[in-house]
Amino acid sequence: MSEMLAATTLGLVPLVLMVGYLRIQFMRLQQRIDVLEDKIAQLHLFRSGGQNNNGNDVTDGDMEDVDNNSGGNMSDGEFQYVEDEKAEGGQ
Repeated sequence: MSEMLAATTLGLVPLVLMVGYLRIQFMRLQQRIDVLEDKIAQLHLFRSGGQNNNGNDVTDGDMEDVDNNSGGNMSDGEFQYVEDEKAEGGQ
């Protein structure tokens, strides 16, 4: 009887560990999906001129990695680039 209990316990340990591992991986994947959804929402707001459905300005100027030819506001980083270029005798 005790051998059967030991065998069952040893059989369940890897199963419990695998379930725990899969839960951790699922939580990580969910976090990555949430981050991507937030980035997509920010990009959509940035490309639409920075206004939400109520017409309120919601951009924060931190979208430096987005192409600014879409009609959105320039980010602080790009203004800095223009100022640096002028300081070096550029345009």
